[in-house]
Amino acid sequence: MVRAGIILAVSSESNATLIVVREPVLDVRDHLAREECVWQHVAPIRHVVMFYRHPAAIVIGKNQNPWAETDVEAAEAAGIPVVRRISGGGTVYHDLGTLCVSFLCPRREYSATKNFAILLAALGDLGIRAELRDRTSLFVGERKVCGSAFALRGESALHHGTLLWQTDLGELRRWVPARELGERGAAVPSRRAPVSNLCEVRPDLTLEGLMDSIVTSMSRQLGWAVEERTLEELVGEEWRAVRPRYDAWEWRFGRTPPFQTRGRHPVDGWPWTIWVEDGRVARVEGIGAEHARAWIGRPYSPRLVHGMQPEADSLQNRR
Repeated sequence: MVRAGIILAVSSESNATLIVVREPVLDVRDHLAREECVWQHVAPIRHVVMFYRHPAAIVIGKNQNPWAETDVEAAEAAGIPVVRRISGGGTVYHDLGTLCVSFLCPRREYSATKNFAILLAALGDLGIRAELRDRTSLFVGERKVCGSAFALRGESALHHGTLLWQTDLGELRRWVPARELGERGAAVPSRRAPVSNLCEVRPDLTLEGLMDSIVTSMSRQLGWAVEERTLEELVGEEWRAVRPRYDAWEWRFGRTPPFQTRGRHPVDGWPWTIWVEDGRVARVEGIGAEHARAWIGRPYSPRLVHGMQPEADSLQNRR
């Protein structure tokens, strides 16, 4: 069946085939848009596993506060985009040493338990003994090698994970530090854990070998044959309609749950508080009226507090 340029099979039951998509290296925002398009249009009736990698990026969960998770301004100054995904969960750092794997399927046939069993069996076939902890993470010994996030909506299910193959762990720790950088408010926090690369356990592990082991494990679990397809064969160019949202400030930052941030001026020591809603300054206390009026409605940035002046009444009370 063909609908709006999208090629679909009649049903997963009548097409007992696992579709495998191995994506080329693209920008993270391209990959997230392409993944979302498959989730919307193909996952309701087919089982798909996607693999992709991209240059360095910081990917936050749908319900997170980016400023509590990473230094947004420093990352973007370094050319590392900070993007929001459609699934929940915590913040992750990806680079070309990270293999992203996505399980997409009809929601009625979705099972996170089966997906984790597939990954554990795939790693076991490679001689890597891993275990599931905290419901969503795979560990080898005491170190995390894979985290997962999920999106269930309508008739579609998405479970994607990040396998640390040869990730730059120094950069990961730099951009996703062990502690939150600010007050998250109502946002979902990340679960920090010690991490390790799979290549530290098996130095000769290749990306192709890792992907092949996952496909073999999934095919064995489902009892289905494997069909390699390109994303364009599945959804054509429909993903390009989704792509602009991943650049949009309203999605990346405007979706941040409300939060407050507090501090003290480094010279005079007076306290200040900023309330942020929808990623914009909603209310301020402890700064001069001129700054307060100018800030209301502005996009929030930790850099806002630089150069601000205390309230006149506060200064008079200190004298």
